[in-house]
Amino acid sequence: MTGSTQSPRPHLIALLALIFSGHVLVVAIFVVYLAVASGDTPFTYNGEFATVGEHRFKVLSVMIAYWPLAFAIAYGFWRRKKWSQHIIPAMHLAALIANLFFERRAGELIFAVFYVGLVFWYFYGKASVRAYYRAD
Repeated sequence: MTGSTQSPRPHLIALLALIFSGHVLVVAIFVVYLAVASGDTPFTYNGEFATVGEHRFKVLSVMIAYWPLAFAIAYGFWRRKKWSQHIIPAMHLAALIANLFFERRAGELIFAVFYVGLVFWYFYGKASVRAYYRAD
């Protein structure tokens, strides 16, 4: 019997790769829009009326910093790169730690701990995901 000995790509990994590929495209579109938009173009920011000129630098810097991360995640998930297994759990753990220090909302913290535990279980405990990342 001929064929690949690699385990199939888990469906959630494939979905995440497609989602982050979409992020790459959408972020690129927003960066171009924000770069060329007039400074007095209105939008809503955290529920308040604002203009592009007020928040352009902050939004552009976050989007430009996020773009290579989204590209790396999409590429790593699709091409079975071992390092991509660690990116999403690390991002969630960083968000949990930030929540501990900055937000301190007990109800959200309980859910965040549960959710981060679920993310870690998926990437490190689920047999199909471990097999997907296992070296051949």
